[in-house]
Amino acid sequence: MTKKSLVVALVLLPLAIGCGRMPAGPQHASQKREQQFSDKTPEEWMELVQSPREAVRRQAARRIVQGGKQMVPPLTEALEKNGGLTRRTIARCLKEIGSDSAPAVPALCRCLKDQAWPQRDVAAEALGVIASNPKETVPALVVGLKDPENRVRMKCCEALQRLKPNHPQVVEALVVTLDDEDNNVQAYACDALGALGPGAKSALPKLQEMAKSQDATVNMAAQTAIQSIR
Repeated sequence: MTKKSLVVALVLLPLAIGCGRMPAGPQHASQKREQQFSDKTPEEWMELVQSPREAVRRQAARRIVQGGKQMVPPLTEALEKNGGLTRRTIARCLKEIGSDSAPAVPALCRCLKDQAWPQRDVAAEALGVIASNPKETVPALVVGLKDPENRVRMKCCEALQRLKPNHPQVVEALVVTLDDEDNNVQAYACDALGALGPGAKSALPKLQEMAKSQDATVNMAAQTAIQSIR
């Protein structure tokens, strides 16, 4: 190697080393963050899910859901002790855990009725997914059909569609909801009635009326419901 080549090699060597190390920096930081979120007890995760920082709550929620059934009791307790976005995160954890969250149903029903909590729609959604304890869940969802917030009414219809409760009072409540001021709620009510099948025959006259709606979404939902019921 000539003297000139040696000088060039010595100049380029640090740059090559530096370039080789560049990807390691972010990777090391990611590994460090992962380590921070992998050595915690369930109690510590429950503390983090109540953090004011959204990113921390999301990360804690993912870990809590992985804990499954064992996390339902502390989640249920925290559900009623907290409000706002923290309660929303907790309710979503219970929804993701699914049917194993059945012990949390009474607390979720109470949250659905809490007019001071703006995210009541999340409680309705969780109740529909958990699909347990219909004697308590269904009445709470029927009451929710009259909630002042349209998104809550929609989620209550959606939850009833999932649960398919075969009860005349549910059909009556959904028929009343067909007159809702919000077209989307009307469409969701149609879907819920359609899911009940022949058990919702008493709703056919009203659904036939809704099938003439000028709103395309309501029109289509009503026609589909009629076919399902018949």
